[in-house]
Amino acid sequence: MKIEARGWLKEQLRKMANGLTGHLEDVWDDVGPDSGWLGGPGESWERGPYYLDGLVPLAALLGDKDLKSRMEKWIAWTIDHQREDGYFGPVQNNDWWPRFIMLKVLIQYADITKNKAVADVVERFFLYLEEHIESRPFEMWAHARGCELFTALFWLMDQRKPEKWLPLAEKILKHAMDWNGYFEEFTYSSPTGTYMSWEHYKEKISEKTLDNSQPTFIDGSHFSELYEIYHRTHGVNIAMALKYPVYREKLYGSAQCPDFLKEGWRILRRYHGLANGLFSCDEHLNGRQPFQGTELCTVVESMFSLEEIIRITGDLSWGTLLEEVALNMLPAAVSKDACSHQYNQQVNQALCSVAHRNWYNNKDNSNIFGLEPHFGCCTANMHQGWPKFVSNSVLIDTKRRDGRPELLIVHYLPLSGSFCGQDGTISFRMETDYPFDGKVSLTFEGDPGERFDIRIRVPLWAKDYTLSIDSRDPDQCRVKHGNHSEGCLIEACRAGERIDIDWNMKPRLEAEQPSGFVVKRGPLLFALPIKGIWKEIEPRGRFSDFEVYPDSEWRYALSSLRSEEWEVVYNPGHSGGFKSRPYPVEIKLGAHRITNWEMKNNSAGPLPKHPVRADDVEEILSLVPYGCTDLRIAQFPVVLNESEK
Repeated sequence: MKIEARGWLKEQLRKMANGLTGHLEDVWDDVGPDSGWLGGPGESWERGPYYLDGLVPLAALLGDKDLKSRMEKWIAWTIDHQREDGYFGPVQNNDWWPRFIMLKVLIQYADITKNKAVADVVERFFLYLEEHIESRPFEMWAHARGCELFTALFWLMDQRKPEKWLPLAEKILKHAMDWNGYFEEFTYSSPTGTYMSWEHYKEKISEKTLDNSQPTFIDGSHFSELYEIYHRTHGVNIAMALKYPVYREKLYGSAQCPDFLKEGWRILRRYHGLANGLFSCDEHLNGRQPFQGTELCTVVESMFSLEEIIRITGDLSWGTLLEEVALNMLPAAVSKDACSHQYNQQVNQALCSVAHRNWYNNKDNSNIFGLEPHFGCCTANMHQGWPKFVSNSVLIDTKRRDGRPELLIVHYLPLSGSFCGQDGTISFRMETDYPFDGKVSLTFEGDPGERFDIRIRVPLWAKDYTLSIDSRDPDQCRVKHGNHSEGCLIEACRAGERIDIDWNMKPRLEAEQPSGFVVKRGPLLFALPIKGIWKEIEPRGRFSDFEVYPDSEWRYALSSLRSEEWEVVYNPGHSGGFKSRPYPVEIKLGAHRITNWEMKNNSAGPLPKHPVRADDVEEILSLVPYGCTDLRIAQFPVVLNESEK
């Protein structure tokens, strides 16, 4: 499958190439020429592999020569310096964990470049792992995230003798943390501080040890209580672990998404879910207040887990969550020019500054826009989000019993691509301004004798959509409407046909916990944009650190719950998607300024239960996509008009 981004989506990818992704090596020593992953004496843990996990797919999508040149030297060093026994990576670091990430990088590189040598590198590493896993078991992150290895192991099993690797797969499961039980019986119904004081934790293990490349277990035990709590409430661990039950199912011959995973996710969201799609994790789970933070690493790792779930199981019901995260949270955490990012983002974000907030244990600079706020993991890891989302937006299944390919339309984005049919190549084009507009057109070119099926994801919020086929066989009924997991199946498609969809996006009001309401339309969450004053606090040219201070009123309560009365203003002439001006789409609705909503701990405080109007004058607010904002309010209290009380 070959995919090429177009329209606002290509502009988004180009921003990455012109911003941090394309220039990180030039401004951040951790992935500079002294990196241990280039043979230097510098940082030798996860930073280089994390960075490449996004650089490689971005370079492929854009066909950018500079990006390709940058990635090649990293890949070449890793391949050329693999030891004879199969181990690879910087000699000054012996932690298993960064090798797990680099394996994911290598298999992407192999798929993109068709470099056959990579399979040998991967195989030799797994042979080394099989020989040494008992004498050198996984520790800390490698233990919590051991099942990340299945991404590369399954790839290798597809290449070479799958049965050969089953004993190693069993050993990995034995030595990795069990996440099936976590989702089968989710027990963390309160913020992490209820179970583990951070100060108490630091008494057991120093921060230096936590950040060290070879962390040790608390009290020397694999399963001490604090160790369990730490890892099972850690946001990025949870994000990665979402796919692990599906990996286990695949290992034992099933392509199904287990019901307990869906139920476990639902319960996790009940206690820690936020309006922007995921859950609070200002490092660890922290309840449902809209001033809690969510780490950017959690955003991109959740996206990859959801992409893997859909790719393996074909269960399209996860696509609604995936696009909600990708089209709201991902753009919100990165500056307009893609030259800075946040570690933590907030649903209600009225101030970005170096100041104490109600995080579980993150530093005071966690929500500023900068190069390395709080900790460098997100600086390195953020780059995989967009390119993997694009690459997994359309999938192809060519291994069906009837031999006819099935095209899986997971996301609606402006792009084009091609795939191999039974006898030739079929190209396709998706014309749309989704998610800002709900109209989608799919056209196909190629040998008219080729036949292929199409399965289209129907979003969970879509109620009154229309689908039409401009076909040479207009009387042939080929559309089968399934449930949200199955999607809508269109059989026996061929070149020359056109499929038109209108998702009929209507604005809607949804109640949110612990209080208040949010405004949505299609996959987008809408927010009141707060004008911001950007204050440079760490000069670094285009890649400086900034605080952002509010310069407009934000204390509003919605005054009408009738979404049919709201005005949607779509601007088809917008130039660059998220954070572009003019805004791609706005929702205009009534609200009252209120007086009893205060800042608390340098954030917009809890929503007032009984909002007090500043006056009787109703104002018309323009809400914009959450991903278009830096400062914002997205979860509102309500003061009802007399007719709605």
